[in-house]
Amino acid sequence: MLHTMITRHHLTLLACLACLLLPACGEDTTSGDEDNNNSSQNNTQNNNNPANNSPINNNPINNNPANNNPANNNPAPQEDAGADDAALPPDDAALPPEDATLPPEDAEAPPDAAVEDASPQGATLRGTIIRGVEPSTNPAGDARGDIYVAVLTADPIFDRANAQLVGQALLEDVDLAPQGASVTYTISNIPPRAQPYWVATFLDDNGNATVDDPAPDRGDLLQLNGISIPQVTINAAEVTWDVTLNSVLPF
Repeated sequence: MLHTMITRHHLTLLACLACLLLPACGEDTTSGDEDNNNSSQNNTQNNNNPANNSPINNNPINNNPANNNPANNNPAPQEDAGADDAALPPDDAALPPEDATLPPEDAEAPPDAAVEDASPQGATLRGTIIRGVEPSTNPAGDARGDIYVAVLTADPIFDRANAQLVGQALLEDVDLAPQGASVTYTISNIPPRAQPYWVATFLDDNGNATVDDPAPDRGDLLQLNGISIPQVTINAAEVTWDVTLNSVLPF
């Protein structure tokens, strides 16, 4: 009996030691299994929940190929810190010396001839005048007097209203009495044109012409081309026209 009680006492002590050594001793282990089962059920419900598979979560924008554009992954070029400095010339590299393009202060101005060539004033008519006919006998003439030369836009005999004066010359006290006598004339600043001008020339043998409105009358010597005034084309800077007084005005 005593041995049996000791044995039971030993078993009771061993059981107490086992409870002390085992932390989960006496607890219900089924609760852990239930928790695991509940967790599995929750995962299954979440996976089967239609809200989790909503098209919003699978929005194609999130998978847009633009997000995978290689340009987005292209590293930004690194600026060459010395490129700008290399392209700039040194401060004094491109500057010419201060007196490189300035003419000297005492440089001569261009000659007047160059200025005249740049802006011509018109054409010049020049030539020689001779006598080709004997002086008048009625009234008596001596082939001496003033000579008038006029350049006109129309025939002063047949179209006097349109005969505009564009140039003239007055040669005073000319003596064409000797055989072979001559005199020269020059008229400048005539507007060049393709149409011919009329050139009227006469010697005032009786001395009654006026400078304001010179016109030949009976006995004066003049140049005619048949019964009209000769025509001359003046379309160059210099034109030569020689005059022969070949007629005596009979009236």
